Amino acid sequence: MAKKNQRNKRRIEELVPLLAFDTSTDFLVMAVAVDEERRFGYSKVAARTHQEEFVDALDSLLKISKLKIENVRAIAVGVGPGSYTGVRVGVTAGRTFAHAMGVPLVPVDSLMMQAASIFLEICEKDYDLRMAKIAIVNDAKRNEYYYAIYSVEKSNKHLEMACLKNPAVSGLNEIKKILNEQSTPLFFVGSDFEIELGRKSLRVKPRFEGLLECALKNLMEGIFPRWWEVLPVYLRASYAEENLKNESTGKS
Repeated sequence: MAKKNQRNKRRIEELVPLLAFDTSTDFLVMAVAVDEERRFGYSKVAARTHQEEFVDALDSLLKISKLKIENVRAIAVGVGPGSYTGVRVGVTAGRTFAHAMGVPLVPVDSLMMQAASIFLEICEKDYDLRMAKIAIVNDAKRNEYYYAIYSVEKSNKHLEMACLKNPAVSGLNEIKKILNEQSTPLFFVGSDFEIELGRKSLRVKPRFEGLLECALKNLMEGIFPRWWEVLPVYLRASYAEENLKNESTGKS
C-alpha cells in the first residue's frame, strides 16, 4: 500500500498542474489542481451556452489560480453521458488542448463526477460518513434516463470510487426495478422526478471538487489514452441520426 501511494503521489507530481472541465450537464464545471494541495474551480449554470462561456470561464480560472495555460501538464474532460451538444463541446475542447499542447488527456465519467459531488455534499453534513452507494439518474429526454450506480469511500486525501453499474440509458420502469434490487443504504440523485424506493433522494449541482477527484483517480491509475482515442459517450443515437435512419428505412 505504501509503495502504491508513493507511485500515485509521483504520478500526480509529474502531471500537475491539471486542468479539468465538464460540459455534459446544464452546468459548466471547470477546475485546476495546481498541485496536490492547491485546487481552484467553480460550477456555474450554463444551459446551452457552454461554448459561448468556455473561453471567458477558462481565462477567469487561470487568473484566480495564477496559472498560465502553457504550464498545464495534463487535461481532464467529462466524456458523458449527458447533453449531446454539451459533451461534444467539452470533448472537442479537451482533444484540441491535449493535441496542441502535447499533454495527456484524461477521460472522466460524467456520472461518476456527479456521484463524487453528491458524496462530498453529504460529507459536509454528516462527518461520520465514510462510504456510500450512490445512484445517478439523469433525464435523457424521449422518456429515457441515463443512470449508473457507484460506491464512493473516503481514503486519505482522495476518494476511492468504483462503478457498480455501468452508465446506461433506459426507461424509468426498468431503472426502478434495477434500483429496487440494490442493497441499502442507497443515495439516489435524480433529475425532474422522484422514485419512491424508501431511499434518500437528493439533488445537487456538480462540484469542481468532484470533477477533480475523478480526474486525479484516473490519472493515478494511468487512464489517459492518446488524445484521438478519447471519444464522447452518447449511449444512443442523436435525434438527427435517428431521423436519418427512419428516413432511410421508410419509418415515420
